[in-house]
Amino acid sequence: MEDLKTREPFKCRYQTAPKEISKQTLPDGSHIKLSATTKVLVNYSETRRRIRLLNGEAQISTCKEVTWPFIVESRQALIRTHKATFNIDQRYGVTEVTVLEGNITVSPVKQNKNRAEIKKGEMLKVTEHNTGAIKGFEVSSYKDWGSGFTKADNIRLTELLISLNRFTNTPLVTRDQNTSRLLVSGVYDLNHIEDTVLCLSKSYNLKVTKEESHTVLELLPE
Repeated sequence: MEDLKTREPFKCRYQTAPKEISKQTLPDGSHIKLSATTKVLVNYSETRRRIRLLNGEAQISTCKEVTWPFIVESRQALIRTHKATFNIDQRYGVTEVTVLEGNITVSPVKQNKNRAEIKKGEMLKVTEHNTGAIKGFEVSSYKDWGSGFTKADNIRLTELLISLNRFTNTPLVTRDQNTSRLLVSGVYDLNHIEDTVLCLSKSYNLKVTKEESHTVLELLPE
């Protein structure tokens, strides 16, 4: 049951380094798992629980016995819920939200009236002004960074590289806009980035060049 102590003010910053994953238990009994290269701010007051995802990706499980508002904010999305487990991934100009249990309300940070209700087995992408189409997925076969994988479903290569770069000390970049806009799909291994890059190069005809401080991917002419 809800304890008065859970409503005591609490502020904290959690941060992970590249290739580091962290799990934290919050004062109300909720849990937050941070992917690599992720930073969040936690701010609990007597009237609401609030988390800001400054960068990266996190999975949040709210305590089912506590009913006061739980709010999560990224650069693009504002999420409200009471009882849910969901993943929030902040990428290139977009936030992707995936619900694993319960239901949440999502709205763009600059267009609060444009709300969407999504439930277990649903996901969507949010920009500062718009919510995308709700898509369904099988929770039982869901793979994420917690299990060492990231899934791309017809997204730009630049978006995928953001996820991969959280798990490497050598950044992956694209040579030009044509390469950046390349649409990719598949499930990719986060624990073996070099193998993942090799897989991408073979699947999408990419040239891979290792430079002093980063690795460059370039789309070759057909």
